[in-house]
Parts: sequence; C-alpha cells; structure tokens
Amino acid sequence: MSLILDFLIITSYTTYVMIDDNQTTNTMKTTLTSELVIEKLSELEGWEPYLDNMSGTLQWNHSNSDVVVYATPNWDTDGMTPLAMFIIDDDYLHVTQFETPDLDTYITVMTMVFKSLRT
Repeated sequence: MSLILDFLIITSYTTYVMIDDNQTTNTMKTTLTSELVIEKLSELEGWEPYLDNMSGTLQWNHSNSDVVVYATPNWDTDGMTPLAMFIIDDDYLHVTQFETPDLDTYITVMTMVFKSLRT
C-alpha cells in the first residue's frame, strides 16, 4: 500500500469580514483543537476520530482498514497539523504536516487523505 501524500500542502489564508463603517478587519478564529474536531465530527468518510487521553493525540480509525491515521491539530506548532500513519503489524510513517488555520481546512485535507486510502 502506497501512502505517499506529499501533495498535501495547504496554504494558509486570512478571513475578512465587513463591519458597519465599511472597514475590513480580520476575524477572530476559534483555536482548532482535537476536542473541537471530535465535538464537530463523529465520522468523516467512514473514519472515526478518537482522542487518546494518555498521549493527547487525535487518531482516526476505520473498521475496514489496518491503518491508523494520526492528525493532531497544533501538536508541535501552532497552526500546523502533523500527519502520520501506523499500519497495524507493519510500520509507522510520518507523512507530512499541513497548515490548519480552521476546522474547514482540517476537514478538507483529512477528506483528501481518507479518500486516498483504500478501505
């Protein structure tokens, strides 16, 4: 199984909102956390999120796959999510990391990841 996902480079962007006096200002964004991901998503493309309370990692499991996907927002660096995979009875792969300014970006990237894995 090939797990080459280096196409996952997401560029960050800034969201703007118009206020009453027609000035443009940056909006405040909610910090993306593992807890927020789990609260908002019970599953994505058949993959279910699980928060490991001992390590704090966010992992994704699928009942028809021998792959566990780790994607914990802001793990080492604010605004970044490292992506790693563990193939049961095989190997651990650190694949890449991607920018995650918000939940929508996280969902978009993880959807691409899950679609690339055959289940």
